[in-house]
Amino acid sequence: MIFTKSNEKIENEKNLYSLKQLQGKMSKFETERADVIELSKKFNEEVATIKFSNQLKEKEIEDEVNALSEDDVIARTTKILTDYFLGQRQIYWHIQNPFDNHDVFRRENSEFQEAGIQKIILVCFAALSDSMHNMPSHIERKQIRRLRGDLIEFYQDKYLILQFIEHHLQSRLPHTVYRDLMRLFPSGN
Repeated sequence: MIFTKSNEKIENEKNLYSLKQLQGKMSKFETERADVIELSKKFNEEVATIKFSNQLKEKEIEDEVNALSEDDVIARTTKILTDYFLGQRQIYWHIQNPFDNHDVFRRENSEFQEAGIQKIILVCFAALSDSMHNMPSHIERKQIRRLRGDLIEFYQDKYLILQFIEHHLQSRLPHTVYRDLMRLFPSGN
Protein backbone atom coordinates (compact mmCIF):
# COMPACT_ATOMS: atom_id res chain seq x y z
CA MET A 1 0.00 0.00 0.00
CA ILE A 2 2.86 2.38 0.79
CA PHE A 3 4.32 1.67 -2.66
CA THR A 4 0.98 2.50 -4.31
CA LYS A 5 0.70 5.81 -2.45
CA SER A 6 4.18 6.72 -3.56
CA ASN A 7 3.21 6.08 -7.17
CA GLU A 8 0.07 8.17 -6.71
CA LYS A 9 2.10 10.93 -5.10
CA ILE A 10 4.61 10.82 -7.96
CA GLU A 11 1.80 10.92 -10.51
CA ASN A 12 0.16 13.87 -8.71
CA GLU A 13 3.47 15.73 -8.67
CA LYS A 14 3.91 15.10 -12.40
CA ASN A 15 0.38 16.37 -13.07
CA LEU A 16 0.97 19.43 -10.89
CA TYR A 17 4.23 20.13 -12.72
CA SER A 18 2.49 19.73 -16.11
CA LEU A 19 -0.32 22.02 -14.97
CA LYS A 20 2.20 24.68 -13.89
CA GLN A 21 3.96 24.41 -17.25
CA LEU A 22 0.65 24.79 -19.07
CA GLN A 23 -0.28 27.80 -16.94
CA GLY A 24 3.10 29.37 -17.69
CA LYS A 25 2.62 28.85 -21.42
CA MET A 26 -0.91 30.23 -21.27
CA SER A 27 0.30 33.27 -19.35
CA LYS A 28 3.06 33.85 -21.91
CA PHE A 29 0.55 33.47 -24.74
CA GLU A 30 -1.85 35.97 -23.14
CA THR A 31 0.99 38.46 -22.62
CA GLU A 32 2.08 38.10 -26.26
CA ARG A 33 -1.50 38.41 -27.44
CA ALA A 34 -2.03 41.59 -25.41
CA ASP A 35 1.25 42.96 -26.80
CA VAL A 36 0.17 42.30 -30.39
CA ILE A 37 -3.23 43.89 -29.75
CA GLU A 38 -1.54 46.97 -28.30
CA LEU A 39 0.83 47.18 -31.28
CA SER A 40 -2.12 46.83 -33.65
CA LYS A 41 -3.86 49.73 -31.95
CA LYS A 42 -0.72 51.85 -32.17
CA PHE A 43 -0.34 50.94 -35.85
CA ASN A 44 -3.91 52.04 -36.51
CA GLU A 45 -3.38 55.33 -34.65
CA GLU A 46 0.07 56.18 -36.00
CA VAL A 47 -0.07 54.78 -39.53
CA ALA A 48 -3.48 53.72 -40.83
CA THR A 49 -5.52 56.67 -39.55
CA ILE A 50 -3.01 59.19 -40.89
CA LYS A 51 -2.61 57.31 -44.17
CA PHE A 52 -6.29 56.96 -44.97
CA SER A 53 -7.21 60.47 -43.87
CA ASN A 54 -4.39 62.00 -45.95
CA GLN A 55 -3.14 63.91 -42.90
CA LEU A 56 0.52 63.58 -43.86
CA LYS A 57 1.47 66.05 -46.55
CA GLU A 58 5.20 66.28 -46.95
CA LYS A 59 5.97 69.15 -49.30
CA GLU A 60 9.61 67.99 -49.54
CA ILE A 61 8.53 64.59 -50.86
CA GLU A 62 6.17 66.12 -53.40
CA ASP A 63 8.80 68.60 -54.60
CA GLU A 64 11.44 65.89 -54.94
CA VAL A 65 9.16 63.53 -56.88
CA ASN A 66 7.87 66.31 -59.13
CA ALA A 67 11.46 67.30 -59.96
CA LEU A 68 12.28 63.80 -61.31
CA SER A 69 12.52 63.17 -65.02
CA GLU A 70 10.09 60.68 -66.58
CA ASP A 71 12.86 58.07 -66.82
CA ASP A 72 13.77 58.60 -63.17
CA VAL A 73 10.13 58.18 -62.14
CA ILE A 74 9.93 54.84 -63.95
CA ALA A 75 13.33 53.72 -62.61
CA ARG A 76 12.45 54.60 -59.00
CA THR A 77 9.06 52.94 -59.23
CA THR A 78 10.60 49.78 -60.68
CA LYS A 79 13.23 49.72 -57.92
CA ILE A 80 10.54 50.18 -55.25
CA LEU A 81 8.58 47.20 -56.60
CA THR A 82 11.72 45.05 -56.76
CA ASP A 83 12.81 46.02 -53.23
CA TYR A 84 9.32 45.38 -51.90
CA PHE A 85 9.23 41.84 -53.24
CA LEU A 86 12.75 41.18 -51.98
CA GLY A 87 11.71 42.51 -48.58
CA GLN A 88 8.67 40.28 -48.46
CA ARG A 89 10.79 37.29 -49.43
CA GLN A 90 13.39 38.05 -46.75
CA ILE A 91 10.83 38.54 -43.97
CA TYR A 92 8.95 35.43 -45.05
CA TRP A 93 12.25 33.55 -44.83
CA HIS A 94 12.78 34.82 -41.26
CA ILE A 95 9.26 33.79 -40.27
CA GLN A 96 9.22 30.38 -41.93
CA ASN A 97 12.82 29.38 -41.39
CA PRO A 98 13.93 30.52 -37.94
CA PHE A 99 16.70 27.95 -37.71
CA ASP A 100 19.36 28.26 -40.33
CA ASN A 101 23.05 27.50 -40.04
CA HIS A 102 23.98 30.60 -38.04
CA ASP A 103 23.90 30.30 -34.25
CA VAL A 104 23.31 34.04 -33.72
CA PHE A 105 20.35 33.98 -36.07
CA ARG A 106 18.99 30.85 -34.38
CA ARG A 107 19.16 32.39 -30.89
CA GLU A 108 17.69 35.73 -31.93
CA ASN A 109 14.99 34.38 -34.16
CA SER A 110 13.54 31.85 -31.72
CA GLU A 111 11.90 34.73 -29.77
CA PHE A 112 10.75 36.37 -33.00
CA GLN A 113 9.14 33.10 -34.02
CA GLU A 114 7.18 32.75 -30.78
CA ALA A 115 5.95 36.35 -30.63
CA GLY A 116 3.18 37.82 -32.73
CA ILE A 117 5.51 40.57 -33.96
CA GLN A 118 5.80 38.95 -37.39
CA LYS A 119 2.09 39.60 -37.92
CA ILE A 120 2.63 43.30 -37.32
CA ILE A 121 5.47 43.34 -39.84
CA LEU A 122 3.20 41.71 -42.40
CA VAL A 123 0.64 44.44 -41.71
CA CYS A 124 3.37 47.00 -42.45
CA PHE A 125 4.06 45.30 -45.77
CA ALA A 126 0.34 45.25 -46.55
CA ALA A 127 0.06 48.98 -45.85
CA LEU A 128 2.94 49.64 -48.24
CA SER A 129 1.41 47.42 -50.89
CA ASP A 130 -1.73 49.55 -50.75
CA SER A 131 0.24 52.53 -52.05
CA MET A 132 1.93 50.39 -54.72
CA HIS A 133 -0.89 48.35 -56.20
CA ASN A 134 -1.35 50.58 -59.28
CA MET A 135 2.34 51.05 -60.03
CA PRO A 136 2.74 48.12 -62.48
CA SER A 137 -0.13 49.23 -64.72
CA HIS A 138 1.02 52.86 -64.59
CA ILE A 139 4.53 51.78 -65.61
CA GLU A 140 3.18 49.63 -68.43
CA ARG A 141 1.04 52.48 -69.76
CA LYS A 142 3.77 55.07 -69.02
CA GLN A 143 1.31 57.18 -67.04
CA ILE A 144 3.96 59.40 -65.48
CA ARG A 145 1.55 61.78 -63.71
CA ARG A 146 -0.10 58.86 -61.94
CA LEU A 147 3.28 57.28 -61.16
CA ARG A 148 4.34 60.53 -59.50
CA GLY A 149 1.22 60.34 -57.33
CA ASP A 150 1.99 56.70 -56.53
CA LEU A 151 5.57 57.61 -55.55
CA ILE A 152 4.43 60.46 -53.31
CA GLU A 153 1.90 58.18 -51.58
CA PHE A 154 4.49 55.39 -51.24
CA TYR A 155 7.13 57.68 -49.71
CA GLN A 156 4.62 59.16 -47.27
CA ASP A 157 3.43 55.68 -46.25
CA LYS A 158 6.99 54.43 -45.97
CA TYR A 159 7.85 57.37 -43.72
CA LEU A 160 4.94 56.54 -41.38
CA ILE A 161 5.79 52.83 -41.34
CA LEU A 162 9.49 53.38 -40.69
CA GLN A 163 8.61 55.71 -37.82
CA PHE A 164 6.33 53.02 -36.40
CA ILE A 165 9.01 50.32 -36.75
CA GLU A 166 11.68 52.49 -35.15
CA HIS A 167 9.44 53.54 -32.23
CA HIS A 168 7.67 50.27 -31.49
CA LEU A 169 9.39 47.30 -33.10
CA GLN A 170 13.13 47.95 -33.08
CA SER A 171 13.63 46.73 -29.51
CA ARG A 172 11.33 43.73 -30.06
CA LEU A 173 12.86 42.43 -33.26
CA PRO A 174 15.94 40.28 -33.59
CA HIS A 175 18.80 42.37 -34.91
CA THR A 176 18.89 40.40 -38.17
CA VAL A 177 15.22 41.07 -38.92
CA TYR A 178 15.45 44.76 -38.01
CA ARG A 179 18.61 45.16 -40.09
CA ASP A 180 16.91 43.56 -43.10
CA LEU A 181 13.87 45.82 -42.75
CA MET A 182 16.02 48.94 -42.61
CA ARG A 183 18.21 47.75 -45.48
CA LEU A 184 15.25 46.95 -47.70
CA PHE A 185 13.32 50.09 -46.83
CA PRO A 186 15.98 52.70 -46.08
CA SER A 187 14.90 56.10 -44.82
CA GLY A 188 16.11 57.92 -47.89
CA ASN A 189 14.06 58.06 -51.06
